[in-house]
Parts: sequence; C-alpha cells; structure tokens
Amino acid sequence: MVPRIIKLFILSLTAGIYFSLASCYYDNGDTIYPKGPNDCDTSSITFSADILPIIQDNCISCHNHVSFLGSVNLEGYNNVAVYANNGLLVGSIRHYAGFRPMPDGQPMLDECSIESVEAWVRNGVLNN
Repeated sequence: MVPRIIKLFILSLTAGIYFSLASCYYDNGDTIYPKGPNDCDTSSITFSADILPIIQDNCISCHNHVSFLGSVNLEGYNNVAVYANNGLLVGSIRHYAGFRPMPDGQPMLDECSIESVEAWVRNGVLNN
C-alpha cells in the first residue's frame, strides 16, 4: 500500500504539470477570428500606399507599356486614374456584367483590395 503523502505528492505533481502545459497554449487571434468583410479599413486610402501595390501585384504584369493587353496600360498614377475615373477599373475587378473580369482567368481580388479601390475612387482618385 502507498502511503497517503506519496499519493498527494503524485496528485499535486500531475495537476501542476497539467496546468503548466495548459497555460502555455497560444492561439493567433487572426487564426481564431479571421478578418471578416467589415474589417477592412478604407478610411485613409492613398494611391501610393494602398492602390499602387494592388495594381503592381495583380495588374501590371499584363497592363503595362510593353504588354499593353486589351490596350490598357496601368503604369503610373495618370494611367490608373483614367480607368478609375471612367469606371472600368472598378467594373472589371468587381466582375460586373458588361465588363471584362480582371485579373483575367484568375479569381476575383480579395474583398478588402476591391473595397480599397472603390474607396479611393469614391474619394476622388487622389494622387497621394
């Protein structure tokens, strides 16, 4: 028979190990609570910090002065502003009926990127 003191020692040791391991558990908030459609901050969109990277990552490889696919050049603010002001930019990335869906043959851009472009257009297509 095991003395009572040893049983208490083993029980407290087991509980200590359990609670110490449980306290080390860590979750990334973005993994547990991924950003939803309402988590996109479009309050201070600028061309240089927000719009240009979207264009460079998704559009410029086909729509530049060399490739010029679809007779569209999106290099630089002045060229992008033309398509932003005439509605083609938003219509294409939103995949609206009557517009050629862009990026061509690819899934639609993520919602935050689209909302950022829309906010930039809504705010006057500023070169900032």
